[in-house]
Amino acid sequence: MTKQQMALVIAINSGIHVVNGCVFRKDGYEYSQRLANGYKMIRIRIQKGNRKMTSVYTHRLVAAQKFGIDALMVDGIQVRHLDNDSTNNSHKNIAIGTAKDNANDKEPVTRMRCAMNASRKIRKLSDEQLIELRMLRNEGWSYSKLMDRFGVTSKGTMSWLCNHEYKTQELGA
Repeated sequence: MTKQQMALVIAINSGIHVVNGCVFRKDGYEYSQRLANGYKMIRIRIQKGNRKMTSVYTHRLVAAQKFGIDALMVDGIQVRHLDNDSTNNSHKNIAIGTAKDNANDKEPVTRMRCAMNASRKIRKLSDEQLIELRMLRNEGWSYSKLMDRFGVTSKGTMSWLCNHEYKTQELGA
C-alpha cells in the first residue's frame, strides 16, 4: 500500500468526509484545501507524533465515500472528473475507471493536443528531416539507405514515415 493510499484509508476511517466539495473532520472542523497540480487536497498526519504530513486529494475522498475504499485499491483504477474540471469535486462529477476511461473523458481536441505533446517529447526526426527523408525516398533511395542516414532501426517505422501523414502541428495552429 502506498503512502497516499494509507493516508486515504486513515482519513476515511477517522471520519474525514466531503460535503459539497468541502472537507470536514467528524467533529465538524473544516479543512482548508490547497491546490496541487490543479487538484484540491488536504494534508494529514499518518502517524501520531510524527510531524510529516501526507497529501490526500479531495476527489479521492469523494470517490471513497461514493464507491467504497476497496474500489480505489484495485490496480489500474483511477478517479475521474467527468467534466474535466479538476477542482469540481461534486459527488455527481466523480467516477472511477481505467486510464483509458479517464482519457476518453477529455474532448477530442484536448486528447489530440495531449497526444501531440507526448509524441513531440519522444520524436526523433524534425519536420525538416521528415521532408528530406520523403524527398530522398521519392528520388529512389532504399529503406536500408534511408535507415542508415536517419538512424531509424525498423523497416516498418521507415515505411510508416514514408507513406503516412505525420501530424506535426497542434490542431488549430
